[in-house]
Amino acid sequence: MFTARYTFLFILALGTISISAQPSYATSFVKRVLTHIRSEVHKDIPYGKHPLQVMDIYTPDERKKQERPVLIFIHGGAWFTGDKKSHDDKAHFYNRNDIILVNINYRLAPQNPHPSQAEDTATAIKWVHDNIHKYGGDPKRIHLSGHSAGAHIAALIGTDERYLNEKGLSFASLKSVIPVDTASFDLNERMDKGGNFISRSIKKNFGEDKSKLEDASPAYHAENKKDFPRFLIFTTAKRPAAAMQSMKFSTTLNKSNGHSDVHIIPKLSHGEMNEAMQDPHHIMSKLILDLIIDED
Repeated sequence: MFTARYTFLFILALGTISISAQPSYATSFVKRVLTHIRSEVHKDIPYGKHPLQVMDIYTPDERKKQERPVLIFIHGGAWFTGDKKSHDDKAHFYNRNDIILVNINYRLAPQNPHPSQAEDTATAIKWVHDNIHKYGGDPKRIHLSGHSAGAHIAALIGTDERYLNEKGLSFASLKSVIPVDTASFDLNERMDKGGNFISRSIKKNFGEDKSKLEDASPAYHAENKKDFPRFLIFTTAKRPAAAMQSMKFSTTLNKSNGHSDVHIIPKLSHGEMNEAMQDPHHIMSKLILDLIIDED
């Protein structure tokens, strides 16, 4: 069992140095981000029959014998808006660092309420698991991430194994889950404290029944003692509700045989947290690379 670790990262003006970061990372990290690799883009690959059940796959165009790790990314948008194309800019950074990026779309609320988004994500993971070798990816090194509502979906997939089980997969199919800035680990709490817009968004997708909201909450499933994937959680200090939920969720997960770290980033807005994922000078991208590359 792992004890929870909360890291408050104090970033200097340009966001390039963290006083809590290990000094030894700088040289290897700079070498990584200066590596010049162009991307091959495979757009709108269907993983289901619905028009929104499509994905984009970005692969480094440099061929190599060893299969590469894979990062699947889930866009945000309060479960009823958003699109994978808004995250195309992640491809350059992750491909440069020898990681295949898969951006997915999924069915949106209110026309397609929960559990449509989680089911689609599990279906996409299954497709990637079965087919990514054709693109030079390693099906044994799949990492799942998302921002905002996408972070909620990723965390739900990483704690409620039913979605993966229905596709013939398990938690072992994911090397890690990387939620970025969500306050929806506990939807009942989010409904009570989230304000009118968030409350309406939750109602549109999940309804108002507290038991159903609980079942759609990663925090509830984190109480089960299972071999969860590793979690690397990021949240901004500018959103206290997100920071508090992230810490509570991580604590629960670690008490339940999980391995979860939380990094609370100062100064960044909700949108800037998403951008920091592919900022080569930000500590967030360094930590993500450490997880995907160094620990694979």
